[in-house]
Amino acid sequence: MLLLYKKVSSMTNQQVQSANIGKLFNIMSGDLAQIEMLMQYAFIAVWTPLLLIATTIVICFRLKWYGLIGIGCVIVVYPMQNILGRHMHKHFAAKMQHSDSKIRILNESLTNIKLIKLYGWERVMEKNIAEVRT
Repeated sequence: MLLLYKKVSSMTNQQVQSANIGKLFNIMSGDLAQIEMLMQYAFIAVWTPLLLIATTIVICFRLKWYGLIGIGCVIVVYPMQNILGRHMHKHFAAKMQHSDSKIRILNESLTNIKLIKLYGWERVMEKNIAEVRT
């Protein structure tokens, strides 16, 4: 978050005014969501091997060979989480791209609402927004 704050705060006033604010917020929220997911996976990567070793030892003493079957199931399921995470990332990227187009259209219509009212383009903009929403 600190890097994002430094990047945004180092932008000049002209860069901020020329930037698409909706797109900037969309990119920042996407980056923060990815950092949050990275922190969760980092925690899992550090503690999972230690917990597996400790639980394997305890379960082997208590349940003998049946405990190894349970540990084997856990080891098989763990890579499946990685596969599902990659699949979810693809859908998240597509969702963010669609969200960016919606934010751009709505921001454009809100900033130019006086012109839209003046020239009677309400129906055209309403149709454009309805197309983006679907």
